[in-house]
Amino acid sequence: MGFNPTAIAPENTQFVVLSFEGPDRYSLAGGLRHEFAKGLSGEIFAGIMRQDYADQALQEIHAVDYGMLINW
Repeated sequence: MGFNPTAIAPENTQFVVLSFEGPDRYSLAGGLRHEFAKGLSGEIFAGIMRQDYADQALQEIHAVDYGMLINW
């Protein structure tokens, strides 16, 4: 059994949780970062975001947040 860079394992994968808070903004996401090969990695995440504005003319945002990123 050798190192297999495409297998998700603790050696090449991280679990990420991000949280940003401010007076009117909140977001929370969790996901995975995986290194497929030297110089090639990817991330996938999902979470929620909320933005409340003091200005009543602006609509509040309450939504699912998700994304993907590839680095090479």
